[in-house]
Amino acid sequence: MTQVITVSATTAGYAMDAMRPARRVSTADHVRDTRVEAEKNERRTHGEATDDIQGLLPPVPLALDLNTNHQQQYPVNRDEVEDAYKEI
Repeated sequence: MTQVITVSATTAGYAMDAMRPARRVSTADHVRDTRVEAEKNERRTHGEATDDIQGLLPPVPLALDLNTNHQQQYPVNRDEVEDAYKEI
């Protein structure tokens, strides 16, 4: 004799997530993670604390867009810059 069990859609979704294959990590992320782990291991061998995340992760490049009128910028030479400065 068989027994039929009812399962909610949410529970079935949780069960299917567990059966899903793991996400594939990109090569660049894998290389970065390996480098960070190697740097941590090197610090451990020298007796330094490995909790310093700022020393392990490279800084993020930041840029500010200070152009308020959002017009496309074009290359100018030094004379044009000096003329524009003198006009102000």
